[in-house]
Amino acid sequence: MAEFELFIGGEPVAQGRPRFSTVNGHAQAIDPAKSREFKRILAAMAREKMAQMTLMEGPLCLYLQVTRVPPKSWPKYRRRDAIEFREGIVSKPDLDNYVKIVLDALNGVVFADDSCVVKICASKRWSDKPGMSIRIMEDKP
Repeated sequence: MAEFELFIGGEPVAQGRPRFSTVNGHAQAIDPAKSREFKRILAAMAREKMAQMTLMEGPLCLYLQVTRVPPKSWPKYRRRDAIEFREGIVSKPDLDNYVKIVLDALNGVVFADDSCVVKICASKRWSDKPGMSIRIMEDKP
């Protein structure tokens, strides 16, 4: 059974809103620089990990866990409780924007097309180790 796992440490980046412009009368969507750079880094890490593997084909399942450090403005007891009790993050950026950036970055690198992903299980949690834990595997009924 084919499986892909990757952890990317550091503050996770969500897909930003594209900016639109017109060039020679044609509308163009431009990815924000922060999103573009994160996708580049994620794709490079995935390429390195996929060096000995072939592209995965569907149906696939994506498991994504996003972990962020609680705000420094919170009192120590609240920060500790958020981490220990695995409190979910109810704030921006939205979870679907994290999923979108992962699917865009891994498209053509880990799987042939993101349409192969038929199931997604994603969560945002507080942690003292920020990052994204990504796991892609074949979806078995």
